[in-house]
Formats: sequence, structure tokens, C-alpha cells
Amino acid sequence: VDNLQFYLQVDVLDVQHSTLERRIKQAKSFEAVLHAHRVYLATLSERCFLHARVIHRSFRTVFELCTDFCNLVSFQGRGPFQAPELRRIQALAREFKLQSTFLFSMLAQSTGQSASNLHLQQLILRIDYNRSYTREAMAGASSSLGAVGTAA
Repeated sequence: VDNLQFYLQVDVLDVQHSTLERRIKQAKSFEAVLHAHRVYLATLSERCFLHARVIHRSFRTVFELCTDFCNLVSFQGRGPFQAPELRRIQALAREFKLQSTFLFSMLAQSTGQSASNLHLQQLILRIDYNRSYTREAMAGASSSLGAVGTAA
């Protein structure tokens, strides 16, 4: 979550805001300012994945799982977790791993679909800084291949 927030704030919002300010200062007409603002909004929309439904939905799911986890542990002031709470935490952890791995794979697939995907590569680098998702994806792929090989 921290890495995504950093990506959105630093790599998207700050960069695009600076670009907008520069273009406005250089503008010779109102139409040029209007065009700069439209480009700014379109770029923000693209780089925040507002119109990439699957990726946007995946981000929302991951954030909802994080919120569920935080809500669960914030009520923990009464002592050790009981069995139902522990099962819920384990279920949240499994679902988070599944959903975050899915999100990473969707982002990784998207990098090959666009020539101007430097921002996407930056996000992937921030999310997968320790190559954890890459290893998980490779392990999943090899276990799928093993399952296919044993089924034949």
C-alpha cells in the first residue's frame, strides 16, 4: 500500500502537476492552457488506472482486504485472538496473496500492451522491489506446468 501511494503521489501526481504548471507558464493562449489541462486530466486518469476496469477493480479488492484486516486487528485490545478471528486472519492473508499476485500479473501483462508504459514499469518496480511477486508468479507457472505434465 505504501509503494502504491508513493507511486501515485510522486510518480503520477507530482510529475504531472509540474508538467501542467510548466505548460501553463509557456502557454500563449487560453486554448493552450485548456489543452494542457485536458492532457493533464487524461494522463492522471490513465496512470491512476481509472478506466482500466480489471486493474482498478483489483486495486479496490486489495485495499478492501487491507481495510478488513485493519478493522479486525484494531478490535484486538481485549486479549489474544480467538479461533474464529485467527481463521478470519488466515482467510484474509490467503485472499490478499491471491489478489495481490493477480494484480501484479495484470500489471505485468499490461506493460507489453503499450509503447508508453514507463509509468507502469515504475509501478511494477515499486510493488515488486524485492522480486517477491515475480517469484510467486514463476512458482505458480511451474506448478501449473507440473500439474499439466502429471495429468497427461
